[in-house]
Amino acid sequence: MKSFGAKPAVDRRDPTPDELVALEARFEITLPQDYRRFVFTHGSTYVDADVPFREPTPCGRATVVASFCGFTRDRRAATSLIDAIELVDGHGIAAPIAKTLFGDFFFLVCGRDHPYLGRVLLRDSEQRHTWPDDKFHTMFADLAPEIEHYLELRRTQQLLPPLSGLAGWYLVGDSFDDFLSSCRATSAEHA
Repeated sequence: MKSFGAKPAVDRRDPTPDELVALEARFEITLPQDYRRFVFTHGSTYVDADVPFREPTPCGRATVVASFCGFTRDRRAATSLIDAIELVDGHGIAAPIAKTLFGDFFFLVCGRDHPYLGRVLLRDSEQRHTWPDDKFHTMFADLAPEIEHYLELRRTQQLLPPLSGLAGWYLVGDSFDDFLSSCRATSAEHA
């Protein structure tokens, strides 16, 4: 975490084991053990890291992790896990565990019987998968080669469905530990 410039939020606090059990019961989720360990010591922390996508996306090769959600003294704090779950109505399926620089959430699938249990996904709130090609070229003067590749696959009908099985949701980790180990200090291209 030090290599990502980790800075605990001013209102960060460590949860108790009972609080995690209560959160799981309230939102009908099961937090994987790797994430439970993390939230006790690093939840509600600001960072500066890149994480690569595991598949072609209309978002490029990677995105920026700006903060991890966790327990806070103020439930409405920007890094509050409880507030984030309530905001996105993550009941029974997924918990928003981190945010991008642009406010999109990374979700940890933790629905008790969900087939993708434990995986970390990014939800593209702009739904770029629905944009026509010309919108990409209008919005961005110089498209990244990875986005050009995505558009070519889509144009030629060679684009496979997202690994998540959900349009606009992209895999960034097969587990929370896998997601975390994929993070790298932010590159200059995002600075």
